[in-house]
Amino acid sequence: MKGTRQCVDTWSEQVPAKTFIQSQYFPTRGLYRVILNYIILSLYYFCDANIIMQIIKQQTTLILIINIQNDTDSSYAPTSYISFSHRLIQHYNCQVLLRSIIGIQVVKLKRIKSQIQAQIITQQTKQHVELDFGALVDQRLSQKDIQKETSLKSKQLEEQLRAEVKQQFLVIQQMQAENENLKESVLVKDRLILNLQKQLQKQKEENEAELKEMREMVLEMQQEIAALGEQME
Repeated sequence: MKGTRQCVDTWSEQVPAKTFIQSQYFPTRGLYRVILNYIILSLYYFCDANIIMQIIKQQTTLILIINIQNDTDSSYAPTSYISFSHRLIQHYNCQVLLRSIIGIQVVKLKRIKSQIQAQIITQQTKQHVELDFGALVDQRLSQKDIQKETSLKSKQLEEQLRAEVKQQFLVIQQMQAENENLKESVLVKDRLILNLQKQLQKQKEENEAELKEMREMVLEMQQEIAALGEQME
């Protein structure tokens, strides 16, 4: 396997430094799936998950490309990946990933808003051109009708944008709820491990006490055998 530094250099050569995260279905698969993808990619390309977390934490422009379009089955993910993700969630508290995900949604919404504004400007420009060439007379539309139509389209686009923004916020809320569930699962797992460690420690102490008692009994028996030997002589 390539070293960590070499893996990072190889990935940087394949992906430009300013490449931003792209995913058509992001994040409909849930926060847990996203974290698994981060971990799997980090294991394949970076050999150390801490490196990818540091890249995101420092808010650099190199962010991994995630594609979960066909990711409908988790059977490919070994138990070690899931266990590793639990430790990663516990260490970073998922806040870094959540900030990155929310930032991506904001960028997408801004892009949608820019597209809508561009469509409005294009429509207005087209109407002015039609006015210049007399197309308005041919179509028997008055200036008032054009303004009414433009206002209606603008309102429809605005309502569409609001609906998309509301949907994005619902997705973010769902992801935050999943994050809380994952953290609770990690805490339960940690409590089980702690209880097991306590039981093992208690068993170890009991075994040591029994071993000490057995050694004392053996020593007493050896002394008695030696005394009997002296009496027989």
